[in-house]
Amino acid sequence: MQSAASNYRALATLEDGSCLYQGCTDSNAFNHDPSATLSGECTGVVSGCMDSAALNFYEDANTDAGGCVYAGCTDSTRSNYDPTAPIEDGLCEPLY
Repeated sequence: MQSAASNYRALATLEDGSCLYQGCTDSNAFNHDPSATLSGECTGVVSGCMDSAALNFYEDANTDAGGCVYAGCTDSTRSNYDPTAPIEDGLCEPLY
């Protein structure tokens, strides 16, 4: 009697607990649906940096793996020095 169920019957008059729901039943998939009882299409987990501002941005990632890398000023004598930047961005500013 649940209209969202795959085996929904509009003429049913008694709920018998036999409703089936389609979705990804693979618990390791990105789109796992714990309420699904019928296996549907699953999407694999693709880990990577999901920040488009990062140098190692991975467009196909659907799970943030952390570890994004950003360019910055690597000159410690400059006002905008970034000690976490592994790559120079060419935008270092002088000290004032």
